[in-house]
Amino acid sequence: MAGASRPQEPAARALQGGSIGAIVSSPLRRALETAGYLANRLGIEPVEDARLRLGIFADIAHLRGLKLPEG
Repeated sequence: MAGASRPQEPAARALQGGSIGAIVSSPLRRALETAGYLANRLGIEPVEDARLRLGIFADIAHLRGLKLPEG
């Protein structure tokens, strides 16, 4: 993407100069790409948290009227 503006660029600019201590991402590929880009611009390492993936599946299940097993 040399020379092209990335869609994450406005967010990266908005976050710079703030007090962001961590960028946490789900393990989904697109989320990791965005987190990595933003974290790189801020000079920090992104943190992958698998629990966020479970949240996405819970939301989808809820929308479909399904119940996930507890635990």
